[in-house]
Amino acid sequence: LPDALPLWEVVVAPIVDGVAGAPIRRISGTGRSAAAAWNGTANDGTRAPDGRYRVTLRLLDAAGNAATRSWPALVDTTPPALTLALAPATISPNRDGTADATRITWASDEALTGTLRIVRGTAVVRSWPVRGTGGTFAWDGRTAAGAAVPDGRLKVVLAGTDGLANRATLSSALLVDRTVGSLRWAASAFHPQDGDRLAATSTLSVRVARSARLTLRILDASGAVIRRPWANRAFAAGTASWRWDGKTPSGAFAPEGRYIAELTA
Repeated sequence: LPDALPLWEVVVAPIVDGVAGAPIRRISGTGRSAAAAWNGTANDGTRAPDGRYRVTLRLLDAAGNAATRSWPALVDTTPPALTLALAPATISPNRDGTADATRITWASDEALTGTLRIVRGTAVVRSWPVRGTGGTFAWDGRTAAGAAVPDGRLKVVLAGTDGLANRATLSSALLVDRTVGSLRWAASAFHPQDGDRLAATSTLSVRVARSARLTLRILDASGAVIRRPWANRAFAAGTASWRWDGKTPSGAFAPEGRYIAELTA
């Protein structure tokens, strides 16, 4: 049959331990050229599991002479696994040197291309392109044009696709809150235990941007609470202050050492 058209067949088989296993898909036809598309399904229409495959093209002429050629193929329907970390997750970008910006760190278990966005509802406040398997951005509470973003709850959204167009999205909450700022001791060191009038007290002050309830705690180096001067106390906008004489609620002097003022609004 000299005029018979050649037969061709495309065979897809999974690679198991480096060896092609039983075929899961066969596509055949006739003609002097072959064209076939595999959509990742088996002969019965079920989706092939993620993994590596060998695609083999086999040609038979009218005399039964065969020629074959094979190519590797990868089935990957798994989106990238993402992580997103904000440090801190609450910022007060009033340029007082405390929590003025957040450091946003992202990572992916495989290379991707996408965007990292800060959004309020559906409005994009700031965005950066991302590429690769990880990176870090710093955000100071301002738009790309330099305008200050109003206080409120926002989201940091990481979205991207891998090389096979599998898409993944991850978000994390971010709070912008300028209610308080410029928490400062008038004197960073004082000596109330010696009994003289020199450096016997120190005054702590804080700027309050709007009416708020504040809780102030004094912690020792181990994190234990030594004093709680304010417990959900209401303050109007302005400057709030408290003077510490170095004593605990019992009236005894606190031991010498370093202490931390912790303020919650």
